[in-house]
Amino acid sequence: MVSRELAVGLLVGLLLVLPSVAAHGGIPDGHPNAPTPAPSQPDLAPPTQGYTGPGSVPYLSFFQGAWLYGQSSATPLGPQIPRAIKGSGDWLAWEDAASGRVFAYNVPAGAGYFVGNASTIQRNPAISGTTLVWEENRPRQTAQIMSYDLATGQLRQVSRGPGNHRNPSIDGTLVAWEDDRNGTTDIWGYDFSNDTEFPVYQSPDKDQDPLVVGDQVFFRSFRFNVWDVRGVDLAPEGNGTFEVTADPEIQGPPFSDGHGVYFLDQYLQLAWTLARYDPQTGRAAETTIHLQDAAPTPVSGDHLLQVSRDDAYSQLVVRNLTTSTATHVSGNLALVGTPFLQDRTAFFAVHTTNGTSLVALDVSPFAFGRPPSLTVTSPGALYPWVRPVAVQGILSTGPGWSEPVTFTYQVDGGAPVAIPPAESWHATLDNAEQAPGNHVVTFRATFREGPPVSASIALQVPLPAANVDVEKAGEQFHSARVLGAVNDFVLANPAAYVLLVAGLALLVLVLVRVWLALRRSRARYVIEYVPPED
Repeated sequence: MVSRELAVGLLVGLLLVLPSVAAHGGIPDGHPNAPTPAPSQPDLAPPTQGYTGPGSVPYLSFFQGAWLYGQSSATPLGPQIPRAIKGSGDWLAWEDAASGRVFAYNVPAGAGYFVGNASTIQRNPAISGTTLVWEENRPRQTAQIMSYDLATGQLRQVSRGPGNHRNPSIDGTLVAWEDDRNGTTDIWGYDFSNDTEFPVYQSPDKDQDPLVVGDQVFFRSFRFNVWDVRGVDLAPEGNGTFEVTADPEIQGPPFSDGHGVYFLDQYLQLAWTLARYDPQTGRAAETTIHLQDAAPTPVSGDHLLQVSRDDAYSQLVVRNLTTSTATHVSGNLALVGTPFLQDRTAFFAVHTTNGTSLVALDVSPFAFGRPPSLTVTSPGALYPWVRPVAVQGILSTGPGWSEPVTFTYQVDGGAPVAIPPAESWHATLDNAEQAPGNHVVTFRATFREGPPVSASIALQVPLPAANVDVEKAGEQFHSARVLGAVNDFVLANPAAYVLLVAGLALLVLVLVRVWLALRRSRARYVIEYVPPED
C-alpha cells in the first residue's frame, strides 16, 4: 500500500504542476485552452513592446495594443467606415459607409480623396490600374455604373440602358455588372477600348456577382434552387458560355487574385470549402482550406488572407495555398469591413480611439511558408572527440526564405564561430584546449526576419589515461554519417516512401516467383506402362 506521506507528497506535487500546465495552454494572443500552433508554423515571439527579432527589420510590431507579425503603418481616416477594400497598383478604393461615397487612396502618397458627385450615393467600387468604377444611385433615378480615371480625372457614365445597374467588376478595359433592364438580373458589360455597351449573358435565371478576369466574365447563376458558377469567354477566339460548376453544392460569389478564379462551396456541412477553377484544364477542384462563410476572401498569388472572428474582435490569418500552412499574423483587432491583400501586404481598417485608421501590414514573408530547419546528420551523440571531428548537416530554408544572416556554432555557450551557410553544410571542430568530459556544440542560424533555428550535438573528450579505439570511433562516425544521410533523404523526399514500398513489393514478387519455379522443378512424375491388347 502507498504510505500516507507518499500520497500527500504526490498531491502537493500535482498542485504545484497544474498551474504551470494551465499557464502554457494558450496561443500567443492569450486565449486560454486554445490549440498549440503546429510545428510547421513560425514560433511567434511573445507580444512584448519593442521586440524586433534577430535582425535589423522588426517582424513583430504593435498597433492599438495588438501585435502584428510584420512591419506596419497606419493612416487616420477620421469618421470613415470603409467596407470592402479593393486595390490595384498604387491605388486602393472603398465605399465609406458613413457618407455613402467612394474614396480613392494613393498608397505611396499616404492620402486620398472622394470621387464623383457629392450629392449621390455611391456603392460597390472596383478598380483596375487607374480606372475606378462604382454603382451610383441618384435621387429619383435608377442606379448607374460610373467610372473615374485617377490619372486624368475624367468622369464618365458607363451604363446607358434602362433599369438598375449594380455591383460592377473591372479588369483592364472590360467592365461587367448586374443589370435588370429586361425584368430579370442579367450580366451586361462595357469595353473602354471601343466605348461599347453589350449584353454578356441573359437568361430567365437570376445571374449576379460578376467577376472580370482578362477576357472572361464569371458570375453566379441561380438554377434548380442552387447557386452555380458560370463563365463567358469574350475573346475573339473564345468559346462563349461555359460551365464552371454544375453540382448539388452551393457556390459563393467568385473572386480572383488577378489570374486564377476562386469561390467557396458548401453541401451538407457546416464549413465552406475553398475551390479553385483552373482555366487551363477547364475544371474546378476543392482545396483543403475551410472557411467560416462564403464571403470573398482576399487572395494574391498563392497567398490568402483569412479573417478569424471571435465575438467583437477579429484576427488575421494568412495561408499558403500551395502548402496549406496557416499562421496568425495579428492579435485581436476591431476590424471594419473586408481587408485587401496585395502580394504580402495586407490593408485593413480598424476602429481606434480617434475614429478609423487604415493599417498597412507588410506581412513577414516567412509567415507564408514553412520555417527553416537545421539538422545534424553526423556524427552520432557522444562521439569520441580525440581528433578534429567533421560534423555535417542539412539546412533547409524552403521557399520565401533567404540565406541566414548568421550561421555559427558554439561549444558550451562560448564565443560563436562562423560557418559558411549552405544546404549541405559541414564544419571541422578541433578538440584543442577542450577539457575532458562531455561538451555540447550548438549550431544556430538567424535570419533577417523570423525565428532562428538551432541543432545540437554532444562530443566527449576522454581522460588522458583512457584507452580509445580510434579506428572503431571512425567506423561509428562513418555509419552515423551514412544513416543520417539516408534519413535526411527520406525526410526531404516523401516519394522515397513510395519507392521503398514498391521495391519491397517487387522483391516479394520475385521471391514468390523463384519459389514457384523451384517447386515446379521438383515435381514428381509417375509413368505407368500399359501393355498392348492382344
